[in-house]
Amino acid sequence: MKNIKTLAPIVLAVLVALSFYKLYSDRSAVKNEYTSYVTEARKYAEQGIIVDAIDNYSKALQMHDTLELSLEVGKFYVDMKDIVSAIGWGEMLIEKYPKEPAAYDFLVDIYLKNNDYNSTYALIDKIKGLGLSTKNTESIIDRVKYLYFFGDSYEDAGSFNEGLCTVKYEEAYGAVDTSGSKSVPFKFQEVGTFIDGIAPVKDTDGSCYYIDKEGNKKIVIKDVKDIIKLGNFGGEYYPVCTGPVWNYYNTEFKKVLGDYQYASTMANGFASVMEDSYYYIIDTNGKKLTNQKYDGIVEDYKGIIFRNNSFFVEMNDGLYYLLDSTGKKVTNEGYISAELFLDETYAAVETKKGWCFIDNTGKKVFGDLYFEDANSFSNGFAAVKKDGMWGFINIDGEVAIDYSFEDAHNFSPDGTVFVKSEDIWKLLLLYSYNYDV
Repeated sequence: MKNIKTLAPIVLAVLVALSFYKLYSDRSAVKNEYTSYVTEARKYAEQGIIVDAIDNYSKALQMHDTLELSLEVGKFYVDMKDIVSAIGWGEMLIEKYPKEPAAYDFLVDIYLKNNDYNSTYALIDKIKGLGLSTKNTESIIDRVKYLYFFGDSYEDAGSFNEGLCTVKYEEAYGAVDTSGSKSVPFKFQEVGTFIDGIAPVKDTDGSCYYIDKEGNKKIVIKDVKDIIKLGNFGGEYYPVCTGPVWNYYNTEFKKVLGDYQYASTMANGFASVMEDSYYYIIDTNGKKLTNQKYDGIVEDYKGIIFRNNSFFVEMNDGLYYLLDSTGKKVTNEGYISAELFLDETYAAVETKKGWCFIDNTGKKVFGDLYFEDANSFSNGFAAVKKDGMWGFINIDGEVAIDYSFEDAHNFSPDGTVFVKSEDIWKLLLLYSYNYDV
C-alpha cells in the first residue's frame, strides 16, 4: 500500500506531462498548418493565382483571424486590380474591426483609387466622428478637399445668398438652391438677391414686388404708382424707383427718405445715394456721414456698401480709398479699383502691379501675389484671374481650384459657386460639402 501511495504522484506527474506534451504538439501542429496556409497563399499571390491564393488565405484566417492578415488579403485584391472585391473586403473589415484605424485607412484609400469621391468623403466624416483619424487620413483630406463636380448649367447666374442664387434659363429668371434644385420658377424679367427671405422681382408684365423663397408674391409696396424697379430689402427699408427718383419705404410702406437720383440697399446702418450726380453715404435717418461727395461708392452684389467696418469710395482723382465707419481714410493709398469686403477677411483691390488683397487696416496680404482680376474673399475662397482664366485661391493665398474658367462668382457657405465655362454658367460643387451616398 505504501508503494502504491508513493507511485501515485509519479503517475499523476507523468499524465500531466503527457497532456501538456499533447497540447503543445497539437498547438505546434496547428501553428505549422497555419504557417503552411499563409506560405502557400503568398506563393500563389506572388504568381497572381487568385483562386488558390484566396483559398489558402481563407483557411489561414479560419484558424487565426487577425487584422494584419486580413489587410494583406485586401492589398492582394488591390494588386490584382480587383477593386470591387477590395472595396467589399474593406467594408467587411470596418464592420469586423470598428475601432481599428488601419481598417478605415485601407478602405478610404480604395475609395479614392476608384475615384469614388462620395464614398471617400462619407467615410472621412465617419472616421472623424469616431476619432480615428491618422496621418494617412489627414493626407487624403489634404489631397481631396478641393475636388469638385458640376451641377446644372444656365444662361446667366449670380452669387448665392441665404442659400439661393438668381439664374437665367430660357430667357427668364428664377432661383436655385445650393444643390442646384429649382426654388423660384423661371418666369421673371428680373430677380434680385434674397435678404431676410425676400427678393425684388419684375414679372413679365413689368409689375414689381417682392417674392419669398418659393417664388410666391409676398410684399407689394402699397399706394405707390409707376414703380419701375425695386432694390434689395436691407432688413429695414425698401428702395423703390419711380421714374428718375428713388425713395426708401419702411415696413409699413411709408416713405421715410427719398428724392434721390439713385439709392442702394440700406444695410449694416448705411446706404449710398446720388444727388446732383454725386454719391453720398447716408445712415438710416438719411443723415450724411460726411459732407464729402464721391464719384462712386463700391457696392457688393447685394447692393451693400458697408461691411467689416469699411467703405470703398471713388474720389475726384479717380482713385478708390478705404474708409472706416466714420468716413475717414484708413490709409492714404488710392486704388485703381476695389471690391467691398464680403466677410471679415480680405478685400480685393487693384494697384499698378495688379489685383491683390488687403485687410480692413489697409495692410496688404500674401506678399507679392498679384492677379489680373479678383473678387474679395467669401467663405474661405476668392475668385482670381490669371493668364486670362479664373480660378480660386484659399485663405492662405494658395491655388485651390486651378485657372480654367471664363468667369467666376463667390463661394457659398455650402461649398457651391457658379463659374462660366464654354460661355455658360455652371454650378460647381465641392465634394467635401456636397457628397451624396
